[in-house]
Amino acid sequence: MKQVSNKNLKISRFLGWLFGIIISPFSIIAAITVPFIGIVLLALNVLLIWYAIQSSKELKRRKLTENIHSNLKVQPLQQQNLKQEISRQPDSSVPEKEPIIRIPDTIGEYKLEYNYRDLPFNVLGDLSSAVGGEELTFSIEPEETYIYIGDILIGSMQENRQKDMIRDFINRSEPIKAVLSAYDGELSAKMFIAFYRTPKYKRLMEKGAKFTSYKLTGTNKSEFQDNIALCSVGESVEYSYDFEKEKYLAACGLDIGYFPKKLNELLESEPEVFVQSIEEDVDGKYTVVVSVFD
Repeated sequence: MKQVSNKNLKISRFLGWLFGIIISPFSIIAAITVPFIGIVLLALNVLLIWYAIQSSKELKRRKLTENIHSNLKVQPLQQQNLKQEISRQPDSSVPEKEPIIRIPDTIGEYKLEYNYRDLPFNVLGDLSSAVGGEELTFSIEPEETYIYIGDILIGSMQENRQKDMIRDFINRSEPIKAVLSAYDGELSAKMFIAFYRTPKYKRLMEKGAKFTSYKLTGTNKSEFQDNIALCSVGESVEYSYDFEKEKYLAACGLDIGYFPKKLNELLESEPEVFVQSIEEDVDGKYTVVVSVFD
């Protein structure tokens, strides 16, 4: 059976709606005055409107079919372009790993005192080829503190506490360790920075701070002897009150002995205490002298 063309369907739809709408009022009037004629006209009216609706449905179906066929023809090219585009782009499904930053606890005699992660700074140079974890150095000027990777100027410090700290540490010749931690492609980047200081005990001694020396008691205990072997001169000493012994227990991370009872009242004021010396006697036993600063 020959298929009706789209043009004829459009004409049929138009005529169906046109005559269906024109006949509607006459069929209603005829149904009231001459029932037989009115019923015929109403049936014709319904038929015309039904034919118009069917013509509309068929036109929509054909249009949808044409679109599907068109998409099927274009699809292989679209897939090829998509594959080419993916090959040019990085795999966003795999998150970038943050650089592993390893900062030592000590540099020579200097100990880690402060560290700051993701500290922002101003970008002045091209960082497009920079790699996270690259070491940064600093140069201080009267108004600015500049940041370098090797000999290349890459940025400057923002106005913050760390900018002043960098100046202070450089002027005291105390180490600073800094590495690039992030760069967002804009005007700001971030660093990890660590500051190292001369041990506090040495700083107090160089300043001439007043202190009193005391020998710890009870150090012959086997557990204390093992712990003392892990201590070093200048290390900070913590202490806590032992209610059973009624005196203060000293510790360098681990317990190392007791303060004399006469220091109970002094230690209540929480003075700073450091290991002054560790001596080994002829029997291989350690003794510890501490400095209690006023």
